[in-house]
Amino acid sequence: MKKLALLILAVAFLAPVAVADWLECKCDPYVLVDYQVSVAQGGTCTFLINGGVFAEGSGFVLLASASGTTPGVPYAGVTIPLVGDDLFLWSFANPYNGFLQGSPGNLGQWGVSHVTWTVPPETYTALAGTFLHFAFFRSDASGTHVSNPVLVKLVP
Repeated sequence: MKKLALLILAVAFLAPVAVADWLECKCDPYVLVDYQVSVAQGGTCTFLINGGVFAEGSGFVLLASASGTTPGVPYAGVTIPLVGDDLFLWSFANPYNGFLQGSPGNLGQWGVSHVTWTVPPETYTALAGTFLHFAFFRSDASGTHVSNPVLVKLVP
């Protein structure tokens, strides 16, 4: 029983840093679920970019789509799991636009970094009810890698 408890503890501790190319999001202030942000109230979504422990120093770019995840966009031998709509093309062509603070960037210690998206109050009110999807890609000596897509809903 003690060995099982230690194994579960080890898996719980190591899993977040051992899994490669994983994306997570937390939006504040909290609105029903983590993946929602109020366009009236405003808020900040923080994306956890995790490339895995061996990806430390790798460059990455976080991209967005307002049209979903399929079909994805083929790029450098992989498929980015976002629809190639206008938002995707804009975020891909203008990575230094300030829309997503911290992207592009380099993965830090343990292959992890953070990107934030600030939604100012009363700025995107016409977009209430819209779903946005985000995913990142990174390149290093082992090739090009993509993350899972993450959904963020803009609520009133």
